[in-house]
Amino acid sequence: MIVEPLRDENEWENFVATSPKGTFFHTLRWKEVLEKSFPYETLYLVIRDSNDKLIGICPFFITKKLWPFRVLDSLPNSDLGGPLMKEEYNKEAASLLKDYLKELSSDKGITYAKIRLSDPKLCECLKTRASKVDTNSGTMILDLTEKPMDFIWNKIFKQKQRKYIKRFEHDGFITKEAKDTEDLNKFYALYHQNAIKRGVPYPFTYYRNVFDLLYPNSFNIILIERGEICIGGGIFFIYPERKVIYMAGAALDKTVSSRYKIYYKLRWETIKYAHRNGFRYLSFGPTPSDPGSVYYSLKSEFGAEFYQDYFLYLPFNGKLFFLRENAIKIGRKMKNRLPKTLVRRVESKL
Repeated sequence: MIVEPLRDENEWENFVATSPKGTFFHTLRWKEVLEKSFPYETLYLVIRDSNDKLIGICPFFITKKLWPFRVLDSLPNSDLGGPLMKEEYNKEAASLLKDYLKELSSDKGITYAKIRLSDPKLCECLKTRASKVDTNSGTMILDLTEKPMDFIWNKIFKQKQRKYIKRFEHDGFITKEAKDTEDLNKFYALYHQNAIKRGVPYPFTYYRNVFDLLYPNSFNIILIERGEICIGGGIFFIYPERKVIYMAGAALDKTVSSRYKIYYKLRWETIKYAHRNGFRYLSFGPTPSDPGSVYYSLKSEFGAEFYQDYFLYLPFNGKLFFLRENAIKIGRKMKNRLPKTLVRRVESKL
């Protein structure tokens, strides 16, 4: 059994498409977006058995975050990620991968690895004595086979939700899919207004790369408009191989009357898109593990169910990792005293 760099792209893509935990974010289409959009060093690895058969894939990028941290991340700027392995090889392959990463970290000066996993068994196999596992978030997923669109409308939605959605059509709003970069510009204008208040907006070049590389087969945008005015936009990634749509963000015009619940309309229109095009699953994206969270409860209102994710941290430089942990502890104590935008910027770097 060996670990080696990616050399057969078709083999990689087939492995992702047939893996129970494979996602769009594991594909090489997404790798191309990240490589073009961010100054990361790519490290995509595969694991093979003694017969040269592929039994695991490991997508990583080396990122330089807050000095002096150098992080091996699987995957940065992604809703999902982490190694995928054939379950019967979990233990042996994980042990081999850890040895490989330990040697790699010495050569490249990596402080720690950050690995996002949805498989608790694989997470256990990858753990070390010094590792840390964060379970503060997961992913909300809607299965349209178990909960078809009509069932959601009639059985899950309350009267007020149906009223919110019907109001848009009654008041002359239309919903449309993006057709060109002009529609991308409309989305980004709203997104930037929202994100700048949170302190962590992506640059336009990132969304332009996403559009140029993925639209329309792997990416689309839904817009809500009336006349020349756009009041909402929702973006999503498309993975036909697994019949999954990944909702990746919503941009809302916050100056519009509270009479209009734009988030409800955008998500409902994405559900309709999935139904029309034969998709089974909709991922509502990263969500706090706390059922009391507003994000958790809001996504539950559409019938989505929570699936736990595991953020595994493997330290390679004990002293620097200890410094990181202390910085996080201090940050949590100071959180309520500092501007929220500053807190979010620092958290995104750690």
